[in-house]
Amino acid sequence: MNFPRLLGSAGLAVLSLFALALSPQDPKPVPQHQHKAHDAAMAKGASADAKIIADCMVCCSSCAGHCAMLAGEGKKEHVTTLMLQSDCATICAATATLVACGSSLAGPQLEACAKACDACAAECEKSSDAMMKECAETCRKCATHCRNISGQRNATPK
Repeated sequence: MNFPRLLGSAGLAVLSLFALALSPQDPKPVPQHQHKAHDAAMAKGASADAKIIADCMVCCSSCAGHCAMLAGEGKKEHVTTLMLQSDCATICAATATLVACGSSLAGPQLEACAKACDACAAECEKSSDAMMKECAETCRKCATHCRNISGQRNATPK
């Protein structure tokens, strides 16, 4: 068992939850930037796309904390799931950031995110736990969304 990675994964989950708890509920409006790529990305719904991916990150982070608790209770089968959820949350966070700002690197990252979500969902689906089932469903939705966005980006002339 890789305890340093397990502890790092649990730490990531806890930090993510603290960040969510400390974030303002009504954020102040962000001033508009005068960048064509940014404006075009926002016009195409990048914010909504990024939110779906960020929601998956939050769900995976939360479920990783749940799995850490279960693994701590001796349910060792949750260790693999915990590590996948932590990895998936990390990839989703990076993907949401790249999508939100309209980065040219978002395409390959969307493909990686879809694969990570597929792997996480497959592992979560093995459990009868309700929170794990919710995580699997959220990951499947995110994977499908990432593939759709990636397909739209690939179909758009440059």
